[in-house]
Amino acid sequence: MYPSTQLWPVRGLAKATVGFLVANLLAETLAAVAHYQRVTLIDAAFDIALDDLSDLEDIDFEAIADNELLVLLADLGVNATFVLAGVMFVVWLYRVRDNAEQMSTLPQRRATPWLFFGWFVPIVSFWFPKQILDDIWRASSPEGRRPGVLMMIWWILWLVTVFLGNTAARIASSDEEDAMAVRTGSLLDVATYPLVVVCGVLAIVIVRRISALQEAGKALPVDQPADV
Repeated sequence: MYPSTQLWPVRGLAKATVGFLVANLLAETLAAVAHYQRVTLIDAAFDIALDDLSDLEDIDFEAIADNELLVLLADLGVNATFVLAGVMFVVWLYRVRDNAEQMSTLPQRRATPWLFFGWFVPIVSFWFPKQILDDIWRASSPEGRRPGVLMMIWWILWLVTVFLGNTAARIASSDEEDAMAVRTGSLLDVATYPLVVVCGVLAIVIVRRISALQEAGKALPVDQPADV
């Protein structure tokens, strides 16, 4: 049953959330290009150095310096858009969670504060956010359907990309004077990029799908039956 149809509008929030997610993906693309360029410049410098130490003047140090600035700016862009997208996502999540509680008597397994803290608290961050989204999706569906494989693939990719991103950052920052450590960190960033894109696209699909279910639910009459 839908106990109430006095639901918060979510279409605008969904569009804003999707917009910030797209901005983050664009920033990730620029960062991947910058990190790939860093890898190629380091490889070229090592090739020259290994070939003949007397030819070190052939290394394009100006290009390396320009690339370091580009990497710095690109990484700042990734971090800024990630934070903005994350804030907007949590705001959207709070709104659709409130709607879900009105749309269905199906239980929400986690208390409201976990909509925010669930992403950061160690250990529970491995499954609390997915449970929250699963419950919202199911409550938003008139048939009480579970999200299925879509949510699972997105969640696995989220965990993998967070782990690889943190690993790349630790490697690159472990010794900033070690060109090989910097190269390894950048190479891992480039390798992770396709997974980041798929993860971001699936996040957009999830935001749009839950929002569409709730917008459709607003049009249902009070006490509209649902198969649960």
